[in-house]
Formats: sequence, C-alpha cells, structure tokens
Amino acid sequence: DEQPVAGRLPVPGSTLPLPWRHEALLRDARAGLGIAIARGLAWRLFLGLLPAECDLSFWLAAADAARAHYGELREGHAPDLDQRSGDAGDLWDTIGTDLERLYVSGLESDFFLLPERQELMHNVLFIWSVRHPGMLYRQGMHELLAILVLTLEQDTLYVEGQQPWVNPEVEEAMLELTSPEHYEADAFAMFDRMMRYMEPFYEVEQRRRQSLPAKDDKDEDQSPLLQACWRIQGERLRAADPELANILQQQGVAPQLYCMRWLRLMFGREFDVDSVLVLWDWILASAAPPAAGEEAELSLGGGWALRESLELLATAAVLSLGQRIREAEGAVDTLALMMRSPPAWTVQQLIQQALHLQRGPKAKENSTVGSRVVGAAVSLAVESGAGAAVAGLIPGSAGARVVRVARERRLRRCRTTTT
Repeated sequence: DEQPVAGRLPVPGSTLPLPWRHEALLRDARAGLGIAIARGLAWRLFLGLLPAECDLSFWLAAADAARAHYGELREGHAPDLDQRSGDAGDLWDTIGTDLERLYVSGLESDFFLLPERQELMHNVLFIWSVRHPGMLYRQGMHELLAILVLTLEQDTLYVEGQQPWVNPEVEEAMLELTSPEHYEADAFAMFDRMMRYMEPFYEVEQRRRQSLPAKDDKDEDQSPLLQACWRIQGERLRAADPELANILQQQGVAPQLYCMRWLRLMFGREFDVDSVLVLWDWILASAAPPAAGEEAELSLGGGWALRESLELLATAAVLSLGQRIREAEGAVDTLALMMRSPPAWTVQQLIQQALHLQRGPKAKENSTVGSRVVGAAVSLAVESGAGAAVAGLIPGSAGARVVRVARERRLRRCRTTTT
C-alpha cells in the first residue's frame, strides 16, 4: 500500500544535519564491517523508508507519515484484532503458535516471549497478513520480524547512550525517531517493505513471477524460490567450483533441501544474532533504492538485488563446506552436513566470497552500466555517491556519466520530498 503524506513538513533551510553520511553507512555495510551506530535507522534508510542525503527534518516527516499510515490501518482492523473469530481467529492462532516458540541464537531464551514483544509482533504480523490475503502469514516471517524489532530496541539504547548531544535539536529528533512509543508502527513499516522484496521466496503457488530470469519454460513453472535454489547449485556453484557441483549432482542432492531455509530466513538460524546483524547490513545495503526518475539501467537495487545477494551468500556457504562435502560418504551424509551444519566460514568471509562471486569471471568483458555481473555493487556505489569508486568500476565515459547521475539523484530526492 502506498503511504499517505502526513505529519510535519520539512523546514526549508533548517539546520538539522544527519548524524551520519549515507555514503559511510553503505561503505561499512558493503565491506562486511557492520554498522556501529543506530542500525535500525540505517536499515530504514537502506529500505527506502527514510530519504538519503537530506536534512533530519525529512526523516521526521517520513517517520510521521509511516506512523500515521499504520495508525489508520490498526484502527481499521480493530474489530479483527478484538474479535479474532473465523478465519481471522485461525490466522491469529497460527501466528501465536509460532511466536510462542520463537528463539534467536545469542539472545536469552525468553527474550521474545515477553508479553510486550509478543503483542507487538502479533499485531504487526496479523495486520500485514490481513492486508495481503494473496500471501497471508507464512512460517518464518516471524523470525524476520524479530530481527527488525531487535534493531529498533537497540537504536533506542544507542541514542539514549549518546546523551547529551552537541546539538539539542538533533538530540530531540533522534529521540523521536527511535522512540519506544512507535516500535510497532516502525516495525510494520520495515517488515512491509522487506516483504515486498522477500515475497517471491514465500510464494507457495506455482505461478509465473517477475523474478530473476528463468532458463527455460520448465523453470518458469517453478516458484521463484525453487528457481533460486536450482540457480545456486546448477549455475552459480558450477561456475565457481565445477567439481563440487558435479559431486552434488551425482549424489542427487536437491538444492531446495538445504537452500530454502537459508534464503527464506536470510541466514537467521545459521549464526548467532550479532553475526546475523552484520550479514543483514550487507544484504539490506544491496537493496538501497534508486532515486525517483533514475534511468532504468541504473535501477539495480530493491528486491532483485536483495534476492541476488542471498543467492550469492548461499553459493558462498556451499563453497565453505566444500572440503567436508568431498569427504562425506554419499548423499545421506552430504545432506545431513548441509542441513545441520552452519557455514564453515565467518560472516565476513562469506561476504567477501559473495562479492568475489558477484564480480564473476565475466566482469572484464562487461562495459555497460546495466551489466548483471556488476549488478548490485554498481547500484550501491551510485546510491552512496562514491564517484571515484563508480568511475573505477565502470570503464570508459560511462563512469563519468554515473557520477553525474549520482549527484543529480541526491538533489532530486531532497527536492521531491519537499513537494
């Protein structure tokens, strides 16, 4: 749903500078260094919920609009929340069953069992599901939401821990942006945007979708999730390590048996929570959206780039287990290894391998801005405004053109937000 313009309006010429540069956040996230400041705000920025390279007053206006929108949704679904009968009651109970056994590695076992967190997540998942009857709630969505809620709470602790701020107005704005009063509305906005990107991986019906291109008509009949699984093992892995791909093929190992969980949960169960947060920094940075009116060939962010980053990470995860797969005694041992063992590399190593895979062997052959091999790396460099880095990535005069577009884009975003 499109969110209405609401709340306070940005003040032209106001002096509420952003506390961090968008370029610096993207650089750290892309490098696998993790985000050391208010991670939830950075993710809202990467997801396009906050405008990049603008005044803090624009962030406040965007947050107000999203919160007002959720307030209207919540009020409109108040009868469903109160009565919980029929199909709505079944949906409520299904969500509740999953939430009652929610656990995130690295946190206290009862962290998400506190009544306040249970209620918040229950409401968000229920209202989102009612608003998306074609998709509804699927198991695993609650685990994605849990990570988002955690970052919102961490933001509050971070901002309160920085007091007193040098600029009292900036301090007031940051406290408002990270206020616990708005956790539910902010969590809904983040989850709603993320699910726009992740929806193809939660699709159940075998219907054709606009996802990554299928190889043939038979592949088009598969769900995007199955297409991604086969692409990981049959194309990406084969390009990186043909011998390992042949072993899995000869053993008859179906990639969906081990890839589905990785992709749907964004590796949320494979590492402790601190490592998952760093991994998500990189994944969400890949989705940093293009500016309004940007040329189509530069629009490589969003859901396509996010899902591709997950495929790259999954390929890297298989490579990390390569030696153990070679030593396994047959398909049963191989499957047990891949389904039960976490990747053998650290998150930072996986990210570096994914970046290497992203560049690929054909990188030298591609000179166009829209190259799929360069892919999301170009999009992110453009989004960050890192002109020198973009010029280095793209040969010839195209680099200079991308730098010019990047500069114009930031100005357009700020101007668009004020109109």
